[in-house]
Amino acid sequence: MSKKWFLLAALLILIGAGGAAVFGFGSQEGDDYEQKWTFSSQELRSLLIENAGSARIEFAPSSNSEGSVLVKGKWSKDDIERMKETALENGQLDLDISKKQGFRLFSIFNKDYTQKVTVSLPQNSELERLAIKGTSGDIALADTQARNMSIQLTSGTMDLSSLTADQLDLSITSGDINAQNIKANVTANASSGQIKMNELNGSATVKLTSGDVDIRQKTAAGVDITCSSGNVNVQVAADFKGSYDARATAGEVSIPESVGESKDIIKIRTTSGDINVNHP
Repeated sequence: MSKKWFLLAALLILIGAGGAAVFGFGSQEGDDYEQKWTFSSQELRSLLIENAGSARIEFAPSSNSEGSVLVKGKWSKDDIERMKETALENGQLDLDISKKQGFRLFSIFNKDYTQKVTVSLPQNSELERLAIKGTSGDIALADTQARNMSIQLTSGTMDLSSLTADQLDLSITSGDINAQNIKANVTANASSGQIKMNELNGSATVKLTSGDVDIRQKTAAGVDITCSSGNVNVQVAADFKGSYDARATAGEVSIPESVGESKDIIKIRTTSGDINVNHP
């Protein structure tokens, strides 16, 4: 009988520890806080968002000639004091939205965007540069326009939708890149994970060590993919009339016949993995 009680007690302890690991200990999430920076048209030219782990970043048009950057989330008192000292200087705003984390063993399974950044730009206003840097966590970016855009993440997931830029640079060490409706020339680098781009309007240069690549074009452009280990799937745009250059050291290659009426080239290299290119 005592053995059964012992086992029951041990089970309850494990359940309690698991709950604490999933939901955190105590109130270490911090206090609710929001802060807004305002600026006139063309005053904000460069926006840098650092330590953007588990952040959702959205752009929305301003209703008047004044723009703003609004942050909402939970931060420690030290984090809040740091943000209060942040100011827009010489056309640039550097936001450090890092936060002290409680222990969460299984938080990797829950996409909880606890921080939100909303950027409102006046009409006929455009950022020259948008840079987002994060360590561990997920970044969601939607409805955004800048001449040059870069996103760096150590581990986690990038969820990107409706982005417009001349150049979009993506870098992740371990994790996935999910991109939808991108109008830009894209450079993506990753060590391990999955790279997916749907409705791509622009060229793509992709380097991946281990993982799969899936690209679906909206308009014809060149693609250059290098993948050491993994499968590569590309669906070219209906108006693609260029050439195909695909080679796999170990794997199957399936590509359409080259038309050669344009300078666009779909170039793919894999060491170990299959290559499949489709023309609708």
